[in-house]
Amino acid sequence: MNNLPFPFIKRYHRIKEEKGFTYKKSMDLETCGNIFVLPIFHELLKAIILMPEFSFKRNFGLNFQTEYQITKIWGSYLSGALCKVKDDMDNIAFIFLVKDEKSGIFRPVTDFPDLLSTYLDLEIKRVERLDFDATNIHYLLELKNGSVFHLKEYTRLSKGLIEITVGQKLSHESIFPKIVSSFVVHPDDFPEHCVYGVFEEFKNQENVDDLAGKTLAALTKTNGNRDDLLNYYGQLMEKTCAQIERFHDIVNSDNYLIAKLSTILPSVEKQMYPRLLRVKSYIVQWFNYQSKLFPMFNGYWISLYLDGLDLLSLAKKHSTIAHGDTWWRQFVFVNNCLYLMDVEDLVFADLEYDFSSHFSGIANQIAYFYLEEDMDKDLMFKLVEKTKVKFERYFLDKSFYQNLALRIISELDYAISHWESNPNLPVNEFEKINDICYALYDFQFPEIPYSLPKNHKKRYFLIDFLVMTLFALIYQKL
Repeated sequence: MNNLPFPFIKRYHRIKEEKGFTYKKSMDLETCGNIFVLPIFHELLKAIILMPEFSFKRNFGLNFQTEYQITKIWGSYLSGALCKVKDDMDNIAFIFLVKDEKSGIFRPVTDFPDLLSTYLDLEIKRVERLDFDATNIHYLLELKNGSVFHLKEYTRLSKGLIEITVGQKLSHESIFPKIVSSFVVHPDDFPEHCVYGVFEEFKNQENVDDLAGKTLAALTKTNGNRDDLLNYYGQLMEKTCAQIERFHDIVNSDNYLIAKLSTILPSVEKQMYPRLLRVKSYIVQWFNYQSKLFPMFNGYWISLYLDGLDLLSLAKKHSTIAHGDTWWRQFVFVNNCLYLMDVEDLVFADLEYDFSSHFSGIANQIAYFYLEEDMDKDLMFKLVEKTKVKFERYFLDKSFYQNLALRIISELDYAISHWESNPNLPVNEFEKINDICYALYDFQFPEIPYSLPKNHKKRYFLIDFLVMTLFALIYQKL
């Protein structure tokens, strides 16, 4: 147990044996309450198929396949076992699964009050799996007394410990949901699995991504006075930007917390290194096919610049903790109180990285409505201008553009990993992408006629938009 990433997990006491496995309980775990250690029970070497209602599509960094290999299980798979799962790319995930005796198919444990009662001192009536498109697995936890909580199953121990640790501090400042309980399930022969966190369940919550999207939809459809809608969109930016600064003030004023996280969190540049390699390879292929559009660019120079960006950034030292993923969806209104969610992907980075992430997310949303939802050009320029005004003081610092380039690399890596990413497809909506690059970065690509084949296969707009945005930033020699 000493190889757990957090040094403050102390002594353990074997307490009882139940359901075919033994577990231990920590009596003084500073952060996560209880920790349960499962001995190995079985080893399986065959592929298994998960039930159709469950998808690993975005979870755990695994690919889109529906067949996975279970290499080890801990506990009894007839009542709910912790399984180590591997895909054909050797990506690893851990999840509780149960085996259907009739079909022989493994599926997630979606109704396991008895199993949870083993770990939680709660009288559980019902557990319902929530259909979230997210990295972790979410459940609604209903108690016999009528209370309802949100149960979050983290798939990576270090990420879960980070969110529980930092979330406890943020919840005291009413910027993060209250953590009711938490525990770790940990195999005795493997250094990581998941943390379970039990959170207050918000009622009548409003996600800012949805609010912003509805505002843009209304702006796109209305022909009347748009000022109120534009002002509301601006207010959303003001409030979320203020919450980012508040987050930084709270987290980075706690030297004890920073010391805890110093050995766990990566710098944003080191985190970016493998993403940069994938993006660089993709961009070179993309450029080779699309080069007639960009006579001012040289594919070799672009590749050289990306190498230089990497080497320059890796030498940089950060002393501040950043959220690392501050796009619209991470903000939620509950009774007029704004919460900042998902603090498991913290990194050492400048404040500007979080603002560049937020700016990029807003730019992507505006681009979507302009490119895909027929927003008119004048409205797009107004929205971009309003956005740039909110971020004006950051645009004055060259490091903001450097951070923006890093963020775009991160987003592009995700996009080419999850969507149609054939670099030999024609650019979609070239002229419109040109418009929005000009509006956002004061950079205009040359007006080159570019006709699309009649029956070309459409690629999601974001890939081309991010590639061309990166070109615009490179051309300005950040």
